[in-house]
Amino acid sequence: MRPGGGFTPDMINYAHSTDVYKIWADMIAFDSTLVPESHQNFYCVFAGRRDNVKYRLDHKAMLEKYGYALKQTDRVPDALSGAMGNQSYIARFATEEEMDQFIHDIEDRI
Repeated sequence: MRPGGGFTPDMINYAHSTDVYKIWADMIAFDSTLVPESHQNFYCVFAGRRDNVKYRLDHKAMLEKYGYALKQTDRVPDALSGAMGNQSYIARFATEEEMDQFIHDIEDRI
């Protein structure tokens, strides 16, 4: 057994203010976890954009508007871009409404 692949562990960490790899290692080494349970929970979302699509808010505008919430943004390797887009964003929000607005803005095409 191991943590999920890709961005999944990072997103779990951001959503629950935890460290899934530490939890996994503790379970292997101690059959328990030494990580305290967090009571801070957030909404975490992944979004990908394609280079060949024109969006109402470009990359720079997304960084300016959502910089406070962005945890990761990077180019996706070509081998994975067919499924994930060319540019990736992982963001964390305190409310579902903020997350929904982010999703709307990131997907809003011209």
